[in-house]
Amino acid sequence: MGVEEDPKRNLDLLVRESQFDQIVADILATGQYERIQQSPRYRVVGGLTAQVPCLQHIDERHPLHGIRLSLWSEDVYKLSADGPMVEVPSLMFQFPMLIEDRFHPTTGTTSKTETFPRDFESSCPVYIPTIPCLLNALLDQQRYRLANREKYKGISTIVPSCQLRRITDRLHLVEPQQREILFAELADENRAGMEVELGKHAEWLERRRAASACCRYLPG
Repeated sequence: MGVEEDPKRNLDLLVRESQFDQIVADILATGQYERIQQSPRYRVVGGLTAQVPCLQHIDERHPLHGIRLSLWSEDVYKLSADGPMVEVPSLMFQFPMLIEDRFHPTTGTTSKTETFPRDFESSCPVYIPTIPCLLNALLDQQRYRLANREKYKGISTIVPSCQLRRITDRLHLVEPQQREILFAELADENRAGMEVELGKHAEWLERRRAASACCRYLPG
């Protein structure tokens, strides 16, 4: 499975646990990639993230030159490669693209479908986890990090919380109809955690509305 992390230079890939070491070795054996350190420019580095191999394409003549692959094992990402998936048309997108129509907000927003660049279009099927599957994984990560704070040096929930907040905002999950669709597919043990995230987001939306209202009444 591939998940966009940065639309031009970075790609997160989920690798089946039983094949993980062999796949990493096979990619390096092509001679087109080298292993580098995870960059704090693109992600919070620490805890289990430090266990995620980052492989950079080094062939200057190839259109993938400079691309970085972050290979996540199922155990580290808390996500099964055999779980529910949805096929996507390309590895990378210039804009956010919603594949699962049932989660499209009914608030008048639209999703773009342009892909970027053409060189990255795949000749074989590309799959990403379904939205509920990904949210379950992020909530599992968050719960694990909270239970193992000593491994993360103060960054225990930053990464999953940021992704949960982004998904919540873009899919308008605080809206009752959106929440109902989502919660029907969330794991029982994650519903309480998602309620907390929705509550945080609702508070943030209220603060943003209040700040906007204040700005409208400022002189000048």
